[in-house]
Amino acid sequence: PSIWQKLMRDLSEVGYAGSFVLNSYNEPLYDRDILDRIADARAAMPKARIMIYTNGDYLTPGYVDDLAAAGLDYMHVSIHLKQGDTYSDLYVLNRIAEIAHRTGLQARFRQIKPNDHIIARFDTPKLEMETRAINFAKHGNDRGGLIPALSPENPRTDPCNFVFQHFHMGYTGNVVP
Repeated sequence: PSIWQKLMRDLSEVGYAGSFVLNSYNEPLYDRDILDRIADARAAMPKARIMIYTNGDYLTPGYVDDLAAAGLDYMHVSIHLKQGDTYSDLYVLNRIAEIAHRTGLQARFRQIKPNDHIIARFDTPKLEMETRAINFAKHGNDRGGLIPALSPENPRTDPCNFVFQHFHMGYTGNVVP
């Protein structure tokens, strides 16, 4: 808690107005204390874009409303395949339908490229909410050389700009690109 409070004070002091993402290889909506963290971040950074990436398992209509009321601007619902499964448009469409049904929100498809990717937005006036599923067998990249199935015929040679635009701060206060 002391690290979190210091982070909020420091970001408030500099008037931080960029993107602030609350997640790190976890499911941020599992613990409803996330609502307090979002409210803290909104109070400290009124002009920042507060974001969450979730798998959507805990979403309900009330939870979506609570997230928006706390100050969340953007929620990305990731579609993950089951371990060992290959990409399937049908699986992705069913997962999107499941999330729409559970939240009571209508999904509007922005792009459907068969066996490649699907992008949809959920109709909610209170925050931006979207989902994206990508066929990583086509678009994945094994930069470390440990996953041969993700080694494309034409490997990526351009650097990843992500590390120049983002940093990660863990619960201990350690910061890494």
